[in-house]
Amino acid sequence: MSRNRFQPPMPASEAQLRSPDFLRLLTQAGTSDAYDREADDRDFNYWVNKEGQGLIDRGIEISHKGTGALGGLMYFWDRRIGWQATGVDAALYGPFAVDGNHPTPNPGPAAGWRTPLYDLGVTVPVPGTDPPQPPASGDLAQRLAAVEAKLEELRAQQATLTGEVSLLLGTAQQIAEQIDRGFHVPLLGDIKPIKP
Repeated sequence: MSRNRFQPPMPASEAQLRSPDFLRLLTQAGTSDAYDREADDRDFNYWVNKEGQGLIDRGIEISHKGTGALGGLMYFWDRRIGWQATGVDAALYGPFAVDGNHPTPNPGPAAGWRTPLYDLGVTVPVPGTDPPQPPASGDLAQRLAAVEAKLEELRAQQATLTGEVSLLLGTAQQIAEQIDRGFHVPLLGDIKPIKP
């Protein structure tokens, strides 16, 4: 499932969110979305190596647009796409690209995007390394095997996501049933009857 511009790639867990590879993906995706350019060494050094874990911790602490890992993800993401940025760091596009020239959020470049939409499953090169090279054009069997392997990987990811969605829907249904029965359902803790 592909994300939309200005929405973050979604990690499967807090551990994945905190991984350097995922922070590189968030950095590249945010740079592409808010500035229509590729992230460079300066971006990766700042967002992955220097600020990444602290931004996630702060987002979890203040429950920024969600609790737990979601708060950490959204705090990092909003900061990366220009929330509270000023001067040369101000976003050119997206919900935080509001200034004298753009009194409402700027949806994107008028001439179209120059950068791709980065998401899970898209390799973000590590600065200083060569990007992976495709197999030689004459080796059709090798290319077909690579495509089949990627397809199997995507099927496994789909099965995982389907299971997670089913679990979340089941939990939401249980909470709704408890509320219908007159129980107070706190975000954390045990279910308790509502006192009249």
